[in-house]
This record gives sequence, structure tokens and C-alpha cells, in this order.
Amino acid sequence: SLATRRSTTELRPQLKKWIIDKSLNMADFLDTPKAGHPCGTTRMNNSPKKGVVDANCKVHSLDNLYISSASVVPTNGHTDIIHRAAKMLDRLVVGVAVNAGKSPLFDVDERVAHVEHEIADFGKDFAQRISVKSFENLLVEFAADNDATVIIRGLRAVSDFDYEFQMASMNAKLDGDVETVCLMASDKYQFIASRLVKEIAIMGGQVAPFVSARIARHLLDRVERSN
Repeated sequence: SLATRRSTTELRPQLKKWIIDKSLNMADFLDTPKAGHPCGTTRMNNSPKKGVVDANCKVHSLDNLYISSASVVPTNGHTDIIHRAAKMLDRLVVGVAVNAGKSPLFDVDERVAHVEHEIADFGKDFAQRISVKSFENLLVEFAADNDATVIIRGLRAVSDFDYEFQMASMNAKLDGDVETVCLMASDKYQFIASRLVKEIAIMGGQVAPFVSARIARHLLDRVERSN
């Protein structure tokens, strides 16, 4: 009905604000409300943990966000998530887990270097806002060490959601000040898993569709030297 359409239209600004508040816990980032703003949100202030929302209710900058990545090698899926995350924020710390239990082909310093080289291809504007660090402690502890307020994770399928939901809940219990935000994998990368790429390389298969040419060379060279 016309009345229903009108009421729905009137609720849209409030609904949009509710989605932003719930998904990013904006109350932790925002300051005094600015009169006349369609979301009833705020103007920018000087705190390093404050966010900025424009007239279209789009988040322009959130400092100190964090993403976990690449226990084996950075795949095209990893670099896509990093690039998309960097578009949304001012500073991004890419954490590379030591994960010795996974028997990685490359040590952690090599994997950090691989991610740094991939990021360099994004261009100077992106690269200068992204740093890459290794860690072997709890994720929330590493986030706190780097003043991170949000953990960004990539989701490929329902199976990923089950795991990430559990991890997000556990991390929230360990540190209630850190939020988890998940980015959906791009359609063309949803099937890529670094574990499978490693297995393909070891079995002599083609890994070019799943990683950059640089990473493919590193993989094949390491596999040949390991045999």
C-alpha cells in the first residue's frame, strides 16, 4: 500500500544507520552527533580510532584495521581481500601467521616478503598504507599490539562461515574491544585455497590460475629443490 511504502521509505535512514552501527560498532568510533546529517552520525575528530561518515552514510576512513593472511603462500584470493580492505581504510596491517604445524613450504620471513611484493603491485598509494608483520601469539593479542580495533577476514563458502563465526565469538570473549568484519570472496576466487595450491604444486600441476606469476615461480622453484 501507499502507506506501507511511505513508512518503509521513512525508515531507510534509520535502518542504514542501524546496519552500520551493528556491523562496525560505530559507537566506538564516533563522537558528538552532527545536526542535519541523514544518519545522525558525526563529523571527523582527531582521535586515531574515530571514523568519518559522509552525507551518503559511507564510511570514509577507519584507522588501525587488521587482516590475517597467507599461512602457505598469498593466493590471488588473499591479495584480492587485502586490496579491497585497503580501499576502505587508512591503515592496514597484514598479519602472516607462523603456523609451523601446517609445515609450510616457506618460512615466515619468506611469506612476509611474498605478501610485501604482492602489495607493491597495488601501487604507491595503497602500498604506503599497508604493512606486513608476522605473529605467533593469539590473534587478539597481535591486534592489540598493533592498535587494531577491527579484524578483517575473508569468507569463501559456508564452511568458512562456520569456522569464522566460531573464531569471531572466541575472539570477542578474549577481547571485547576488537570487532571482526568479514569480506566475501570475489566470485572468481571463491574456490582457491592455499593448501590446495600447495598440493597442486607438489604434484607438478599448474598453479598459474591461482597465484601471481611471481608466486608461481617461487612455488615451483621450492618444490624442485625439495625433491
